[in-house]
Amino acid sequence: MGPRINAAGRMGDASTALKLLIAATPEEGEYYAAELEAINQKRRKKDSQTMDKAVEMVGEFDMDICSCMVLHDPDWHLGVIGIVASRLVDQYCRPAVMLSTVDGKIKGSARSIKGFNIYNALKECEDLLIQFGGHEFAAGLTMDADNFDAFRARFSEIVQLRLCDEDFEPELIIDAVVNLNDIDDRFWKILSQFEPFGPNNLKPIFVSKGLKVVGHPMKVGKDHLKLRLSQNVGKATVFDAIGFNLGGFYEEVVNCKDGDIQIAFTIDENNWNGRTSLQIQIKDIKVEGES
Repeated sequence: MGPRINAAGRMGDASTALKLLIAATPEEGEYYAAELEAINQKRRKKDSQTMDKAVEMVGEFDMDICSCMVLHDPDWHLGVIGIVASRLVDQYCRPAVMLSTVDGKIKGSARSIKGFNIYNALKECEDLLIQFGGHEFAAGLTMDADNFDAFRARFSEIVQLRLCDEDFEPELIIDAVVNLNDIDDRFWKILSQFEPFGPNNLKPIFVSKGLKVVGHPMKVGKDHLKLRLSQNVGKATVFDAIGFNLGGFYEEVVNCKDGDIQIAFTIDENNWNGRTSLQIQIKDIKVEGES
């Protein structure tokens, strides 16, 4: 329920969540719960569309020399760009600034990586900003549209000076080794109690070993890997999995033997066509026998 209550505020009107919490009858509660679910579906769709567009824009960068991502689209929704900025940071291990246009002003969210204080970086750009605020890992900012190009150039220069190539190497800290068969609704409910996740409360990353591919993997989007996985033992639960920017593993995954796959991953809830299921978001893959 927490993410759905949060979605109402993100999409612009938290009153539906309030009405649910003070509902006088079960019927009234069910009505507002259904409204919240519809709002959350809308938020997820916006989230996905924004992420796809952002990844497309980043795809035009030379990531060998790109130190950060400063992206602007006047139609992006302010309620989701912070989430997308965090995902870009996870995906590319670089600071990200996602910006939209509201009432003629450029507004947005910034997210950072370990070792780079994004608030201090924005402070060095404050003459180009109307306002900003936040902390080491996350911030919000507003500027005049005329200052966008100058801001992007200066912010990129600051990042370039502060960070080196080693800082852009992703680091995965594994929280636990789990068997996919142990991941069920009860597991998800317990995991959800640790929310909200953020810089000081990172989403748990798990490892599962001895996996096999069920069906045929697909490369989707720019370079994403979509597949179904299960433990290589008897009757096992099958999970949908997606690995953003992991399309390079396609051939290895297609040709590997059952039980040869290890993955590092997080767990998400996926809502599609009125169905809710758990989905694995793969962070890294290891195929036994690969060099």
